[in-house]
Amino acid sequence: MGDCIKPALVLTLALFLSSCAALREDPSDWLGKDKIAHFTASAAIAAAAADQLDSGSRSDCGSAALSVGVAMTFGAGKEYYDENYAGKYWSYKDMAVNLLGALTGALAASRCL
Repeated sequence: MGDCIKPALVLTLALFLSSCAALREDPSDWLGKDKIAHFTASAAIAAAAADQLDSGSRSDCGSAALSVGVAMTFGAGKEYYDENYAGKYWSYKDMAVNLLGALTGALAASRCL
């Protein structure tokens, strides 16, 4: 794996592991209305990041991996805000949809495939 991909994978894994305590406490619906917003926002952030990171010095897949990490960081920040300031809970389902959106946006905006 390239030097860029490893940190992005570690970050993504850390974000998911940080939500493990919420696994049994997540009452949200997998097909709830907010999941579309999570998917769309993550896809847009990852696509924009992939476009900006594509400087020619990294491999296309390296830029895509980094952009997934960027989008997941925003998603984790939103979940942190929800849990600590909005009176809501950390949703691993939201994070899973964030990851799906981030992967979609990163692959759509890069030449990785």
